[in-house]
Amino acid sequence: MRRSRLRTLAATGPFCLIEAIVGLARLIASDGAAVRGLEWLYVVSEHPSMPDEVRGKCAALRADLVARLAPATVQSVERRAGGRDIVSIVEELLSMGDAGFG
Repeated sequence: MRRSRLRTLAATGPFCLIEAIVGLARLIASDGAAVRGLEWLYVVSEHPSMPDEVRGKCAALRADLVARLAPATVQSVERRAGGRDIVSIVEELLSMGDAGFG
C-alpha cells in the first residue's frame, strides 16, 4: 500500500515530494554519492511542479556538484537523467530499503 501511494505521489509530482528528493540529493552528495545526487537533481529540475523556492536550491546544488565532478561524468549523468522521471527515483529509494544510499 505504501509503495502504491508513493508511486501515485511521484506520478502527480507534488512539490513536497520534489523538495524531499532535492533534500535527499544534498544529503547523499555530502555522503559521497555526488553522481547519484546530481542525477536526481537533473530529473526533478525540469518537473513542471517544481516550486520556485525549491528550484533555486536545486539549481545551486546542481551547480556545486557540476563544479566538483569531471565534465565527462557530468555528461554521462545528464544522459542517464534524460531517460528518467520522478517515479524512477521513488522506485530507486524503495528498492534501497534499509540498505541506505551507499
